Amino acid sequence: MTPERVAAAIEKVKTFIPPEEVDLRSAVANCHNPGLVAGMLSCVERGHPKLAVEIGTCFGFGAMMLGKVCQQVVTIDVHLDPRVQEVLAMFHVTNVAQVVVPNDAAKSILLGALDFDFAFIDGCHEQAAVALDFALTRKCRTVVFHDYWDKNPGVKSVVDSIADGVLFKGYTPFVWWTPE
Repeated sequence: MTPERVAAAIEKVKTFIPPEEVDLRSAVANCHNPGLVAGMLSCVERGHPKLAVEIGTCFGFGAMMLGKVCQQVVTIDVHLDPRVQEVLAMFHVTNVAQVVVPNDAAKSILLGALDFDFAFIDGCHEQAAVALDFALTRKCRTVVFHDYWDKNPGVKSVVDSIADGVLFKGYTPFVWWTPE
C-alpha cells in the first residue's frame, strides 16, 4: 500500500474518531496490515450493517473498524487474543463481542442462531475452511473475504468458484459478495 493510500485511510478513520482521542497515524502505521483499514472502510461504507460477524480475529483492527460503523459486532475465533481488547479499548469501541469457539460445529451453531447482515471472513485460509465459512455466512446480504491473492490459494479458489451473486474484486486483498 502506498503512503498516500495509508494517509487517505487515516483521514477516513478520523471521521469516526476525534483526533484528540488517539494517535491514528501511529496506530495505522503499526498495524500488521495497513491495507485492512482502507479496504475495510471501503467495503463497510457500502452497507452500514446492523449486526456484523467477523470470522478470524487477529489483533482486532477489523473488529474495531466494524465496530465503528455497525450497531453490533460478533467476532469469532478459536482462541482468545488479548490484543483484540486492547485495540478495541484504544479506539473506544464497546459494541464488539469476542466469542471463542472450540470447533467448526460450535461456530456453525453460533452463526445459525445469529441474524446478521454482514460477514467478514478472515479465519483459516485453507480451502475447506473458507468454503465452510462462506456456507455459514452467505445467508446475510453481504460477505467480504480477506486475503484474496495468490499466496492464499484456499481463499482464492473458493472465491473464484462462486457462481452466484455478485463479486466485486476492486479492493485487493478484499472481495465483496452479495446475493444480487
